[in-house]
Amino acid sequence: LRHADVAMYEAKGAGRDAAKIFSEDMHRGAVERLETEERLRRALHEGHLALHYQPIMTVRDGRMIGAEAFLRWQQDDGSWLTPTQFLPQIEDPALLVQLSDWVLRHAFATIAELQRTSGLEPPFYVAINLSDQHFRQADFPTRVRELLAQTGADPNLVLFDITEKALDAEPRRAGE
Repeated sequence: LRHADVAMYEAKGAGRDAAKIFSEDMHRGAVERLETEERLRRALHEGHLALHYQPIMTVRDGRMIGAEAFLRWQQDDGSWLTPTQFLPQIEDPALLVQLSDWVLRHAFATIAELQRTSGLEPPFYVAINLSDQHFRQADFPTRVRELLAQTGADPNLVLFDITEKALDAEPRRAGE
């Protein structure tokens, strides 16, 4: 039954009308995903995640008008993983919510600190990428409001970058 379950999730991941037969590669992949999820949970609690910021500059005068926040996961050897290297392996929706809340909380805290120390104000902004998982969460706007209130960040300094995949998956919600 476990093997059938693994094959079923592989088939679902392959799209509509797909069928898969269980293989040892599938088993190894499932074990790797579970191990990655466990390591990521530890990283959340042990402080091995960080946001790195890339400046956003104007072409006309080279002035910095914002920054884009990027999640990074530091490994035991000191190297950093990007979300494309670990997010596709995460299947636990609760873990994805924890990660998105972590990113939002830390980005908003950075914005609030910049407001206090440098007088940051619009048109400067911090861009945060939203995945299709974020976009599908019904309580996402409520969580954003709560985290903004907790951190004291000015919502006018936040820009959400929504992936095309999210818009394709929820075209009606894109207009909300």
